[in-house]
Parts: sequence; C-alpha cells; structure tokens
Amino acid sequence: MLDTEEILKYDRRRIAFHEAGHLAVLFALDGNGYIRIDDPDTRDPINQTCFSGTVNVLVSSPYTRADIFIGLAGKVAEMMEMDGPENFDQYSFKDDIDTGSIELSDTDAAFIEGFTDEDVEAVHNLLLEHWREVRHYATSEIGKFDLMEQGGAYDA
Repeated sequence: MLDTEEILKYDRRRIAFHEAGHLAVLFALDGNGYIRIDDPDTRDPINQTCFSGTVNVLVSSPYTRADIFIGLAGKVAEMMEMDGPENFDQYSFKDDIDTGSIELSDTDAAFIEGFTDEDVEAVHNLLLEHWREVRHYATSEIGKFDLMEQGGAYDA
C-alpha cells in the first residue's frame, strides 16, 4: 500500500503530465501559454486529488478543432505517461470517456465535446511527436515542488 508521501508524488506527477500535454499541443498548434500547478493548503490524498493545475492560454490556436485537441491532450498525456507513450490505447479511449471510466475535469469535458476517434488519434500522434517537450514541461513543474520541499525558494 502506498503511503501518503508516495500518493502525493504520484498525484503531482499525474497532474504535471496532464497539464504538460495540454501545453505541448497548444504550442504545436501555434498557441502560447504556461502551466500553473497548485498545491492546496489542505490535503486528503486518500479521498481526493491533492494538486490541481491549469494551462493559462496567452495566445489561442487559430486551427479548427484546436480546443478539442488541447482539451484531449491532458488526459491522453497523463495516460501515456502511466502506460508508456507507445502503449496508449487510443481505440478504447472514447468508449472509456463515454462510459465514465475515465474522469475529466469540467473544463476538459467542455473542450472535448463532440470529439471523435480520429481526434484522439491525431492528439496521440501530436503528443508522440512532441513527447520530449511534454516530459520537459512536466519534469520542470515537478522540479519546482521538489526544490520547495528541500527548503529552496522558487519565485514563479
């Protein structure tokens, strides 16, 4: 069984890759923005997620379906990190969303309304193409928390 510290590290990593996926696809589609991950004052790692995150969009993408792609990218990147980038099952993803076995934030759910299997495939391919960037963005966010936990200061 995982202890509280392991749960916190897992949740932080999951959120970091989720937000990094959104950001990488935003950049790939000629948008711009940045990640913000929050560590709430109260934590209940047994009953809820401990961290929350957002991508703050500074420049929107001009492409059709960009909102759907960016909305899908978070959960897809999160699952790619858990299962391995090449092992993501894009063919069951839509069914898992439709049946509720994959939970989405209200924001992500609103962005992906009307998505297709082809959208999931395109996002998976974009993330594979930009996986190096996804890992960089995520590990940078994780590193900020690691620095603060070691008593260092980080000024965002």
